[in-house]
Order: sequence, then C-alpha cells, then structure tokens
Amino acid sequence: MPDPPEVRRLRTDPEMLTIEWADGAVSEFASLWLRDNRSDDRDAHSGQRLIDVADLPEEPRLRSAVQRDGALRIEWDGEPQAACFALDWLASHSRGRAAHAPELEVHRWLEGAKLDARRDFAWIGHEVARRDPAARLVWLTRLLQQGLAFLADVPATEAAILETMPLVGRVLETNYGLTFDVRSVAQPENLAYSDLGLGLHTDNPYREPVPGFQALHALIPSREGGESLFADGFAMAEHLRASAPEAFALLSTRAVPFHYRSQ
Repeated sequence: MPDPPEVRRLRTDPEMLTIEWADGAVSEFASLWLRDNRSDDRDAHSGQRLIDVADLPEEPRLRSAVQRDGALRIEWDGEPQAACFALDWLASHSRGRAAHAPELEVHRWLEGAKLDARRDFAWIGHEVARRDPAARLVWLTRLLQQGLAFLADVPATEAAILETMPLVGRVLETNYGLTFDVRSVAQPENLAYSDLGLGLHTDNPYREPVPGFQALHALIPSREGGESLFADGFAMAEHLRASAPEAFALLSTRAVPFHYRSQ
C-alpha cells in the first residue's frame, strides 16, 4: 500500500480547510462539503448517505484539524462528534489532484488533418477483444479518447453485431429494433436504404438520449465505393468559434429541434 501524501501545512478557517501538500500543491475543502462527507453519516457497506441534506447544519464552522496516522481529525463548533478523513482520500477528491483518468483525455482531431483509419486509430481483433480484458480496456480507452475505433475479424453473420457489442456497452433499442439493416431497396423512405452517397451527418439527433456510440458492421462490403467518412464535430465547432464567432454563438445558444417522420 502506498504511503499517504505528505502535508506541509494546514490552515483552518471556519468555512474552509486549506491543505498545502509537500509537493507544493494546495487544496481547499469547504466546511459544508467536509461535513456532508463525514463517514459516520454513510453506510459502511454501500457508501450511501444515512442522513438527509436538510439534517446538516446550514453553516458548519470548523474548529480544528489535526493530522495523525495518515488522516485528519476534524472538529466543528457546537458538534460533539469529530470526523476523520484519510489524507489519500482527501487528495483523490481535491480538484487538480484526482487520479489520472486517461479516458477523459479527449484527443481532438487537428484542423485540416486527414487521418488514416489504419494508422491513426485503435484496432483490435474480435477474439482478442473477447478473451483479453486488458487489451479490450486499451482499445475502449482509445475509443473514448478519439471517438472512433475499429474491430476486426467479426464473423460475417447478422447476429454477430449483437453478440459482440456487449463488450462495449449496453445496446439500446429504437423504433428500428436493436439493429438497423443498411441495404438498397426500391423507393426508400430513408437514404440509408439507397445506394446514394451520404455526406457528413449526425445520426438520430431526435432521440433522447442521442446515440453515444454506434457500431457499423459491414457484412458484404462493396467492391466499388462504400467509403466511410468521419469528422470530429468538436474540432469543427472550435473552427467555427474562431472563424465565425457570431454563428457559433447563435448555434450554441439557440435550440434547434429535430423530429422523426416516417410513412
């Protein structure tokens, strides 16, 4: 077990506890937040609160904070019961000192960059994804960071996509069912049912919630055409913010409703 972080200095004000860590970082914890997170008010097994927010003092005033055995013992004015907070727990809940979460590092595509699917994005084989959780975690992390990833060697059967996608997350059902069969038909009511090329677009903006990730499984890829194009919508929004701030302000503040229409 790693040693708890070292504290250089503590400062206790009635409304705020300030910790200066040995590495020079400074963390502030509001008295009310500390009082709300007192372990005695949480179930030891589930971690869920045992009291209501209305049961807390409106303005709890810190009286003292004493460091001992890798923890801080904190007392409040007018309250007989103290609270203990482990230093590593406080450090992990301090803004700027929380544990590094690589999946939260969004990799925005560079403006004007033409990225290559094979070179620039994560790939994993179907069997590796099923049998190797560590490799699957790396692949899923890249998916969260970049918004796009590829799964190779998926069996060319209609059932394979539903058998595979639980490796990624829960599959949501829509009015189309659990899958949407993309094929060319006569007199299509949706361009996805035609052999026409589709420009860049966002699928299903009329849904609540909108799709988080979509999985496309090519059962019978075309010999000609059929290329898939992807763009980073956030990078495009940043380009719009820089090049046309009035348009960006309009689109980011004006609600644009969508609806679904079918015969």
